[in-house]
Amino acid sequence: MSWSFKGFAMAGVAMTAVVIARPQRARRSAEAAAERHLRKLNEEEVAAFLRGDCAALASLWAKEFVATNALHQLFSRRQLLDLIESRALAMTSFTRQIEYLRVQGDVAVIAGRETIGWGGQMPNKGMIDDLRFTAVWRKQAGVWRAIVRHASLLPQDHDAMRRLPSFEAGLVASGERFPA
Repeated sequence: MSWSFKGFAMAGVAMTAVVIARPQRARRSAEAAAERHLRKLNEEEVAAFLRGDCAALASLWAKEFVATNALHQLFSRRQLLDLIESRALAMTSFTRQIEYLRVQGDVAVIAGRETIGWGGQMPNKGMIDDLRFTAVWRKQAGVWRAIVRHASLLPQDHDAMRRLPSFEAGLVASGERFPA
């Protein structure tokens, strides 16, 4: 069997393609596994909210976790856990539909829709609202945790904004404030 220059060049190109494709395939496989895991963590977060399970939520949220709620108020992890523990913040129903999930290394962005039935001492207790949410998760020491969350009412629910008084009074429990 004799090899021509053209044959050697084609074999070299094929070997290069294999060498390049393997890491890309491994990266895509790792990202797909991370996406499946993050979807599972989001299911756990919804279930923990419904149970009022502060320990489970604390394990899912990084210590520096912050959230902006649908009333445009900023809460720390501690403030939210205090509100959930006191049952001031409670949900009677909660569904989440992930519409976007993108993993880039140790950071993931998740966005979608939620339908929440409010309970507890919420000003909108007994109401059901549709929200749009965005959450950022970060993998630290091999563990994925949420670091930021933002939620806003969907346009058909903007009248809900007008019917709700400020939930600021609920923050008194922790005494924590963010700088202006």
